[in-house]
Amino acid sequence: MDIYPFYGSDVGAALSAGHDIRGGLIGSAVHASHGMERSHWRAMEASMKLLGGYLDDPENV
Repeated sequence: MDIYPFYGSDVGAALSAGHDIRGGLIGSAVHASHGMERSHWRAMEASMKLLGGYLDDPENV
């Protein structure tokens, strides 16, 4: 698992605008530079399994 303390998303923008929401990001780490992104297919597969496990857990609803 990687932690990116300075990663931004639309959730951060919504929170900065004053919206009272919760959000989270999951996904594989990518190498990205101005429109070029690369990731390994197994990392994408693992991210989908993680999401599937999260959605199947009734404690997360």
